Amino acid sequence: MKSIINKLILFLLITLCLYSQSIPDWILNPRDKYNDNKYLSAIGEGKTLKDAQINAYENLSKIFSTSIKLDINSIDRYNQFENNVDNISFYEENTQLKSYNELFGVEFKESHYSKNEDLYRVIAVMEKIKPLKY
Repeated sequence: MKSIINKLILFLLITLCLYSQSIPDWILNPRDKYNDNKYLSAIGEGKTLKDAQINAYENLSKIFSTSIKLDINSIDRYNQFENNVDNISFYEENTQLKSYNELFGVEFKESHYSKNEDLYRVIAVMEKIKPLKY
């Protein structure tokens, strides 16, 4: 029994090591590769490479400014049937984040596809000296 547990632990450790090595360093620590003093960077994810690029661009633009719109609706509905009262409550919350920036000089430096997750990851990088147009 002890041998089976040891083999299981060894298998799990090897699997974790292999999985962690398959994720590039720029995903785990983007600031190590693209220094904050010189670059702005953001990671994007998506089911396709294009979706990941769009997500990275959006995440990069959120660094500059974001508008938040929050709508909350609460509805209480009462129905009375002779001696019984039915109470139905609805609560709906809708949050939208918008960024109104157009960025110039954005480059998608690296991309990675994870077969395990069926997911693309991309890093969008922009030098800090590049202009921002409002």
